[in-house]
Amino acid sequence: MHSYQVEANFYRDYAPLCDEYCLVPELLAAFSENQQQIIVLQYLDQGGFSLRKDQASMADVALGIKWLAYFHARFLQQDHCDLWRIGIWLHVKMSLR
Repeated sequence: MHSYQVEANFYRDYAPLCDEYCLVPELLAAFSENQQQIIVLQYLDQGGFSLRKDQASMADVALGIKWLAYFHARFLQQDHCDLWRIGIWLHVKMSLR
């Protein structure tokens, strides 16, 4: 439950600070109901991310690493008292064939 609260805090308070170099989905809603944290994010197609790939090239991997570098650099020097004190929680769903 705590990790979802931290994620909601990120999308509410910090995601608006992201720029064109580290785009993230827009938060549409976040609330708690019956001991569940509900987070509703922008559909990626609406954010301009309609391309889906079955396989990633090395150039695709390099772009992903570049995004991660920009993302972490954007928040490196900021106080994140309502996020994780040490480290980051990141969930990535990948399909490897």
